[in-house]
Amino acid sequence: MAVSYHIYVFATFLLSCLSIAFLVGSLATERWLEAEARWADSNRRSDSINYGLFKGTFVANSFGTPNINRIELTCIYGKNICGYSCENTAEKRLNEITSMVNGIIPSLVCESDTGSRNNDIEWLNAGIFLTTVILLGLAIVFSTLCAGLGVYNTSIAPINPLLGVFGLYIWHGCSAGCDLLALIIWGANFDINLQRDLAFPFTEIFHESRTATVGYSYWFVFASMLCHIVCEVLLFVRLWRIRTEPPPPTINIDTNTDNTIFLY
Repeated sequence: MAVSYHIYVFATFLLSCLSIAFLVGSLATERWLEAEARWADSNRRSDSINYGLFKGTFVANSFGTPNINRIELTCIYGKNICGYSCENTAEKRLNEITSMVNGIIPSLVCESDTGSRNNDIEWLNAGIFLTTVILLGLAIVFSTLCAGLGVYNTSIAPINPLLGVFGLYIWHGCSAGCDLLALIIWGANFDINLQRDLAFPFTEIFHESRTATVGYSYWFVFASMLCHIVCEVLLFVRLWRIRTEPPPPTINIDTNTDNTIFLY
């Protein structure tokens, strides 16, 4: 590998590190969904909710002073459902979700009113949630591998092609593919279900209507995918430059009449 082209491989290391940062940020932040829940009474202010893949915040604004509640995700994989709850322990959250699945509406911790109830609750598909988390985890693994090999290949030319520059094409593609699948799966579920039904029982039961948008945590995954696409482009540019580089000049001994130059 020509020394002048090491910069392309090193650039993939930097972009891989940036991709990891985006993916970790996506998992750690709580803005996969941002929503507004409106009451039937138009005189009451709308409540707001945002959550990530594991936790979030519900802000009840209807009585003037914001009442901030922390919410966490609970899944019942046997029934393929997940939902967010304001309860402060895992056991209480599980009991609350289980009761609602069985048609029993308990007294909710974040309940601020006893208005009309709607018992038709839409839950988050547990399979979609688990698949999204697994894909993001795989994307982090592949991105870490890309970062390591990016540094490794700036100084060493490995014998094993999967550990060399050829392998970088594959691993960057795998990471970008995981990102893309996570975006498609979550995005499709959002468009079909979560855009109107938030998988949060309180808003499902008491609020008349709900509207939601995907937040910046979701777009972090898109940014991670772009990093790997740029890495692929850089590797192809590197390959193109190597292939189009003119060969070094050669000296034809038979046609050179000054033999003294060959002493040096």
